[in-house]
Amino acid sequence: MGPIHMKVLLETRGLAVGYHGKRLVEGIDLTLFAGQVVSLLAVNGGGKSTVLRALTGGMVPIEGSIEMEGRPTKEMTAMQRARAWSVVLTERPSAGLLDVRTLVSLGRQPWTGHLGRLTSADHSVVENAMQRTGVLQFATRSLSTLSDGEVQRVMIARALAQDTPLIILDEPTAFLDLVHRVGVMRLLRNLAHEQGKGILLSTHDLQTAMDLSDRLLVIHGNTLWSGTPVQAKAEGVLERTFVVEGMRFDHTTGAFRMDPPAHE
Repeated sequence: MGPIHMKVLLETRGLAVGYHGKRLVEGIDLTLFAGQVVSLLAVNGGGKSTVLRALTGGMVPIEGSIEMEGRPTKEMTAMQRARAWSVVLTERPSAGLLDVRTLVSLGRQPWTGHLGRLTSADHSVVENAMQRTGVLQFATRSLSTLSDGEVQRVMIARALAQDTPLIILDEPTAFLDLVHRVGVMRLLRNLAHEQGKGILLSTHDLQTAMDLSDRLLVIHGNTLWSGTPVQAKAEGVLERTFVVEGMRFDHTTGAFRMDPPAHE
């Protein structure tokens, strides 16, 4: 199923990111559309989190521009950014004493004004977000009692409650088993295709990314390749990027295979 909206959400031109003036990834020209799931892939330490931090204002790019719906993000206030995109990080939040419903409700802060009072409509959004992510069953439990996988789903629910055009996720399925991993990816895909959300996520799960993404962003060396999963297969992008000694990447399955041992 193709995207239902082709509105440009986030666009970069000539973006270079890194630390202390050293360029980790450069020449980043990308366009993120509403209604698409885009997966960012790279080897460990290849710059996925750095790129996401730059896109969300967590660090200043070395050069280049970032625009959200045609507006330079560096000119946006914190409130405007919070209404434009929501972010789900891999790290477990330090909010162990909060119960799940309270934490998910915090996603409504950009919309509730100075007093932070939730209306019945806000509560409805929160309940829907918890239901869609499967965390409604432990809405009254504190975060400290949940597993890493359950916490990750709660944080995705909070992002849904924030109700932004763009959701950016750093390794959202890192702590999930296969069933919940596929479930979360399908949820994100439905949010894109049925509600017109833009979804950008980094992941190590190559096979799921190939199966459920509309587009891929692959960091290769210090540059960024962009295209569809079909194009990635045709051009051998993943084979070149994920070269591991003694292993090979099977693009038909999206998984690594051990090379058979050489006979002496």
